[in-house]
Amino acid sequence: MATEQSTSLVIYKGPKDWDRFKGEFQSRAYAFDIWDFIDPDQDDPWPTRPKEPEISSYPKKLVRQMTTRAASSSTEGTVQVEKVDLTGHPTNTLKMITEGKQAYTQDFAAYTYKDRKYETFRKSVSELTKWVLESVSPAIKKTSLFPGKNLREWYAKLAESGKVYDTRLLINTQREYRERLKQASKSGKRLDEWIVRWQKIMAQG
Repeated sequence: MATEQSTSLVIYKGPKDWDRFKGEFQSRAYAFDIWDFIDPDQDDPWPTRPKEPEISSYPKKLVRQMTTRAASSSTEGTVQVEKVDLTGHPTNTLKMITEGKQAYTQDFAAYTYKDRKYETFRKSVSELTKWVLESVSPAIKKTSLFPGKNLREWYAKLAESGKVYDTRLLINTQREYRERLKQASKSGKRLDEWIVRWQKIMAQG
């Protein structure tokens, strides 16, 4: 329940809301274990859907009958010899040579593992994307959350506007500090009032 309440409170309406929104964004990305794919300072490539191994790419089995004769007997027999059929491709594992079947089994197991990881990643991205879209104003969606961009690109775009606001706030705070400092030097009697104002300025900066 605490998470749901937090979600309803974190609404990104403009650059001044960046710090609070950023903290919630990063917390959720870490919880989903996908922050490394969102952090603008990282260049980890986004996972892609693994490709299922194709049965037809493995060697096809060709069975030939060979006649054998024991050295101490005149009795003949036949055995099946497995060779690679170079004229075609298998349509199922039963038509693969033994080595090919083993290779396919190993490759398919690796594919299954990677596919599960990919699906978990996609689900996490989908959940975080949904939260972002629900937590920003329509104006922010229009100017920063462009279709076709991933979460890393969205985050970087939002961070740009947040940093601009922080820079302007710092400049304004420094200007206000200099003005208050001049006032304090001119009127020692109002020092307590100046201190209170200065604390408010520091809280903003």
